[in-house]
Amino acid sequence: MMLIRQYGMILTLLLWGGCAMAAEISAVITDQNGEPLSDAVIYLHSVNGVVPEFDPGESAIDQIDKTFIPHVQVVTRNSAVSFPNSDDIRHHVYSFSDTKTFELPLYIGTPANPVVFDQAGVVDIGCNIHDFMRGYVLVLETPHYARSSAGEARLGDLPAGQLEVHIWHPRLAQDEPRVEQVDLSGDGTQELTVSLELRGEVGSRRAPKRRGSRY
Repeated sequence: MMLIRQYGMILTLLLWGGCAMAAEISAVITDQNGEPLSDAVIYLHSVNGVVPEFDPGESAIDQIDKTFIPHVQVVTRNSAVSFPNSDDIRHHVYSFSDTKTFELPLYIGTPANPVVFDQAGVVDIGCNIHDFMRGYVLVLETPHYARSSAGEARLGDLPAGQLEVHIWHPRLAQDEPRVEQVDLSGDGTQELTVSLELRGEVGSRRAPKRRGSRY
């Protein structure tokens, strides 16, 4: 079984690495009103039907001024995410998402153990004390991804070939990510312009802090 697994990994790497890793995708992502979008994620699902190998990583989602930073964190499957609390008040971070259910009871500082996200999908996170706090973890099966800032995102060092590019945003109106087929050749840059239909903002209004409150 070990030899079969090793052979499969070698074959995947040969198929993936057989293409020149020099091309890139430059994406401009807006909403339905033409406004540039931050926190949209573009990711490469496959090249010529081959899904690349990837390793899990480590990252963090901080809590600063009662806000999850970053609002959207992107990781590969089996990656560990820590949830430090940089505020001087307690937070209670949790998720009831099918992709990952977890709970970090009231705390200040950084919990001893990070949360390992072992399934691909979207994880909504919140604070049980502050209902207006909302964040997301997007767990992917590919190391090729980029998160947009002010409507721009760039994927570099890509192999040439038929690419299946997925575009996701936490307020995307459709249930599944948008899919675009891109034919990337040589070492050039492929421009990609995408307009996404979004839902309205989700979450409760941020409440004012009461005098003397520690929460």
